Amino acid sequence: MLAVTQLLMYASAVFYSFERLKQIPAAGLREAIEMNPLAYFSEQSRNLVVWGEPMDWWSYGWVTLVGLVVMIAGYKLFMGVKQAFADVI
Repeated sequence: MLAVTQLLMYASAVFYSFERLKQIPAAGLREAIEMNPLAYFSEQSRNLVVWGEPMDWWSYGWVTLVGLVVMIAGYKLFMGVKQAFADVI
């Protein structure tokens, strides 16, 4: 799990802005980075703190709503297949 968290952090736009993504020649890599949910929050935070731009609350709400839907769907899926997991440990 630690590796996934580190990958999400390095793949998000913490150390660079979305404007620099236009310089990436690999098209698939650019879209994958733009779909990272952490990238949106870090970009919005940077724009607010560094540039003084207001947050885009509509997009922020959509990203949060999609995250909640995915979380609930994952929880329901896990609870449905929970008996199939072996209790080893």
